[in-house]
Amino acid sequence: MLLVPLGRRGSPCVYFCRLAGWSQQAEDALFKCDEQARKWGIVLEGGIPNPKPHELSYYREQMGDVFSADETFVTAALARWLPILPAGRRQELARGMTELYLEQKHAGKPD
Repeated sequence: MLLVPLGRRGSPCVYFCRLAGWSQQAEDALFKCDEQARKWGIVLEGGIPNPKPHELSYYREQMGDVFSADETFVTAALARWLPILPAGRRQELARGMTELYLEQKHAGKPD
């Protein structure tokens, strides 16, 4: 249901899921996703806190003061942040992040 390998998707993309109801089947599927993410990916629990001043300073040293919520910038940044990520996956992650940035911007959030 939720775990579709990148090569078997209609086009390589990032999937997001929203549950409109709860059932044992949904719980089982989410449990399986959680297990797979813990084994092969990343699980962010409790959200991501805002960066502290020293963390922002480090970011500026590494990336500069320029930020752009466009796919080209994000792809280049991901090449620095996650150098072992294959180029195809980096591009798909950048596309997904760019879509999220645009959604946040439309919701009134700053860059």
